[in-house]
Parts: sequence; C-alpha cells; structure tokens
Amino acid sequence: MSAYTASKHALEGLSVSLAAELTPLGIRTTIVEPGAARTDFRANWASRLPSSAALPDYLPVHEALARSAGAVGGQVGDPARMAQALVVLADMPSPPLRLPLGSDALAGIENARSDQLEELRRFATLSASTDHTKAN
Repeated sequence: MSAYTASKHALEGLSVSLAAELTPLGIRTTIVEPGAARTDFRANWASRLPSSAALPDYLPVHEALARSAGAVGGQVGDPARMAQALVVLADMPSPPLRLPLGSDALAGIENARSDQLEELRRFATLSASTDHTKAN
C-alpha cells in the first residue's frame, strides 16, 4: 500500500505545481480526491490479500488491510453520484484546487490537515529557530 499511496502523493504534488504554472494562463487544475466507492476495486484487491501476515512484525498492518478488505459493499461513495459531481466540476468557471468526493474523504482529509496543523504549531519554535539572525 505504501507504493500506491506514494504515487498518489506524487500526483498531488505534480498537480499543485501545474496549477501554479497554468492558472495564469486560464487553465484550471483540480485534484479529485474520492473516498471509498462501491466498485469492484476493493473486492478484486481483497482477493489478492494473503490469509496471514508474512512476518509477525507486519501483523498490525495485515490486520488493518484485512479490515479494509472486509468493508466490501459498505463503502459510502456512490460511483454514479461521483460521476455527476465531476460533470458539475467541469462546468465550474472557477473550480477548486482540491475536491474530496464522499463524506469519508472529507472527514479523512480534515483529520489529516488538523493533525498537520497541530504538529506545525507544536514545532513552530524549532522551525523558526533555523532562520538567519536579523542584522542591526
């Protein structure tokens, strides 16, 4: 899952950079961030999950993946409604840079950003301590 997640982060970084370069030219970029949708993706993925962790150290990760695989059919996202949202997005004169689709995506992103902001604030003094000292 790490490689899959890393590729998504790479695409996000590319999209943010493209948006900065292309917006002045009137070209808009939106990062669509869908939550879990009721498609065959999860069921197909779950069918390839080993029945047990390869190593004891990986047991917590394997258990988390197994729980995720067990949620097949319980995803909140409706693929047809997500498609409708993309049509609405395409017609927007000023679309957002990021568009989460689904309440699970919305909550997950909000939680992640809140955690990032809390950590940023917690280490702000250390971060700022690396600046050059001001000359008189």
